[in-house]
Amino acid sequence: MINEFEYKNLNTKELCIDVLYQRDIDRQRVRKIADNWNDVLVNPIKVSYRDGKYWVFDGQHTMAAFKVRNKGRDCSVPCRVHYGLTWMDEAELFLQQFGESRAVKMNDKFKTMFNMGHTDVVRMVKIAESIGVIVDFKGTQSYMHVNCLSTLYKAVTRFTDKEYLDMLEIIVAAWDGMPESFSAEIIKGLSMFMTVYKGEYKKDKLIVSLKK
Repeated sequence: MINEFEYKNLNTKELCIDVLYQRDIDRQRVRKIADNWNDVLVNPIKVSYRDGKYWVFDGQHTMAAFKVRNKGRDCSVPCRVHYGLTWMDEAELFLQQFGESRAVKMNDKFKTMFNMGHTDVVRMVKIAESIGVIVDFKGTQSYMHVNCLSTLYKAVTRFTDKEYLDMLEIIVAAWDGMPESFSAEIIKGLSMFMTVYKGEYKKDKLIVSLKK
């Protein structure tokens, strides 16, 4: 990925956040950055100039901390502005954050991969949605929500669409969509059972046994 860039100061009101690949703002983290501020250690906010706008792909928490230190008002911030990046380039760079940046959490990575059209992640979400199961990128523990996405992803890449759907239908039928039923332990255990005993069990009988 080759592109031109330059360092320049921009006002925070000029900077945009793309919610399709960016994570939600962690206010506690912003406060911690602001309270432990050190001008020497502050990195420039990484920005992509695309479609006439400046899109932040790395550094939105630093930008928010600048505003906290300026009593909530917009202010000038140091930026490294990249030119020629596409939306997909920005999303990929967001996923690759490491080092001085805080590593991107897995659920945030899966959200970005879904919006990038990653085949297996789209399968993981869309098949679940077809029976009312919500693949929750925010980590919500609620009825019919699953948030142990790394485990779920391993299951969807192991199974065919039909097998993955069967696994989800078994969980929903056996435990009525309770949050605890979508734990990593249950998904991992059930997917392992279905793999080892493929063709040797009856779906309806398995549901009855699990209900007990």
